[in-house]
Amino acid sequence: MFPPRLGFLLCLLFSVTALAQEDFRLTVTVEGVEGELRRNVLAYMSLYRERHHPYLNRTMARRLFSEAEGEIRAALQPLGYYRPQVENELDTRDPEHWQARFRIDPGPPLPVARLDLRLTGEGTADPALRQILGRLPLKPGDRFDHRRYEALKQRLLEAALEQGYQDARWRERRAVVDLGAYQARVTLVLDTGPRYRLGPVRFRQDILDPDFLRTFVPFRPGEPYRTDALLRLQRALSDSGYFARVEVRPLTREAEDRIVPVEADLTPLPPDHYGLGLGYGTDTGARARLTWDRRYLNRRGHRLESELYVAETGDRQSISYLIPLDYFQASQVLVNAHRQSESVQGRLRETHALRLAYSQGREGWQRTYALDYQFELYRTDAELVSGYLLMPNLALTHTRSDDRTYPRHGHRIDLDLRGATERLLSSTDFFQATLGLRLIRPSLRRDRWLLRLRGGQTLVRDLDRLPLSLRYYTGGDRTLRGYAFQSVGPDGGGGGSRLLETSIEYEHHLRRRWSLGAFFDAANASADGLAPLLRGTGLGLRWRSPVGPVRLDFARALDRPGRPWRVHFNIGPDL
Repeated sequence: MFPPRLGFLLCLLFSVTALAQEDFRLTVTVEGVEGELRRNVLAYMSLYRERHHPYLNRTMARRLFSEAEGEIRAALQPLGYYRPQVENELDTRDPEHWQARFRIDPGPPLPVARLDLRLTGEGTADPALRQILGRLPLKPGDRFDHRRYEALKQRLLEAALEQGYQDARWRERRAVVDLGAYQARVTLVLDTGPRYRLGPVRFRQDILDPDFLRTFVPFRPGEPYRTDALLRLQRALSDSGYFARVEVRPLTREAEDRIVPVEADLTPLPPDHYGLGLGYGTDTGARARLTWDRRYLNRRGHRLESELYVAETGDRQSISYLIPLDYFQASQVLVNAHRQSESVQGRLRETHALRLAYSQGREGWQRTYALDYQFELYRTDAELVSGYLLMPNLALTHTRSDDRTYPRHGHRIDLDLRGATERLLSSTDFFQATLGLRLIRPSLRRDRWLLRLRGGQTLVRDLDRLPLSLRYYTGGDRTLRGYAFQSVGPDGGGGGSRLLETSIEYEHHLRRRWSLGAFFDAANASADGLAPLLRGTGLGLRWRSPVGPVRLDFARALDRPGRPWRVHFNIGPDL
């Protein structure tokens, strides 16, 4: 004999199994509503959710069908529809395939007849809060959407807390739905309470001087409390390159006289960073790059950066000492020494240089004031020549974009001014100005235009006495496609004193990260006057990588005999 409980369980199991074995299907059709109304109805309707359940049977289907109209009405009310008309029909003529149909007329939306929204407390006249009141997601006359009502409450309370009203509380929050008058009346009264202020910042770390870290703080103690100020501090410390983890916390419980101290818990990165990069570009051939950086040399955050670069066209060794001054002004002092050798189009040069530079960011512009001392050995034909220059240098850069790696709207402006005189430790007199502009604009849904213009002028009595590194050449992946790297210039390969480069490209999105580009480039470098521009055109394939587009271009040199084709390949951001 089975125990009574076990026998009951076995009977229940056999019953459920028998029901599951019934050959029964159900189709649910909903008409009359679209978009968010339809999605909400289907989400609420148990009959629709359970239509494919393996244990669904005729008895369950009838019960769920009888509940469906009430669920439909409940689904429409949060969206502001309180008078729907629902027609339903359950077709059971085919015992193995029932069909449930619902025709819904949502009816008129319930309007907000009155919206009484008030602030009390210290924040009543706060401009930031008053501005938010004018941009609320629910206004008189709007459909009474419960989601917008909840968003309104949350947005206003969060805004008060973000502006430093840490004691903000609702005095009244009420929404009355009057079905007789068919309207809604909303009353919200927020008491902001007093405004808190930011106190001093405590840094929990032991590698850098707290006085240096205070240069990353975007506020002064005693300023009104603002959440965005704490976020800016978090971002500044995270971007500094010193810390692996940054956590900024307001210590509200420790506030005295409504002054909130701030704590920054900082986990340092290892002091040494090593990097190895391998790549290939048609301008440089195969290349490798090895770096070693010392992230912090002392408690003032001084850095050391070194690089060894080797490519088929040449090599470079560089070491830099950086002294950060002010994060928010993007200011620092740099001392750099480097050596570079290059062999391009039969031209050989070896450059040794020292640089002392001060850079600063202000009003969107990055300014760099530098003094360079350069010694260069170079050869264009059979003669080996040397030159040395002491060059003051001013570089201005302005970059703005909606995305760092793949912008659809952005620009970059570069201006570089430099010069030297024989009266001051230089082998020749010259002055050089180079201006570049890159512009990216969206087109259609996901396409974009890329425009480029670059020009330069050098004033020099004897161009042959100007080192090769300061002469103008063009041709290559990012200048004049269809022509070899730095192959375009005055006859003889000696480089030019004038430069003009232009480019227009249209990029059409294909799918996911792939796109197709069509381009036209025109450029030339000349020694006297302005030479006719050489032209290149072609098509290219683009793939969006995490470090910027990977470009494969097939370009034709329109002004070379036979109009030869050339393949260009490079990687890197557009701006």
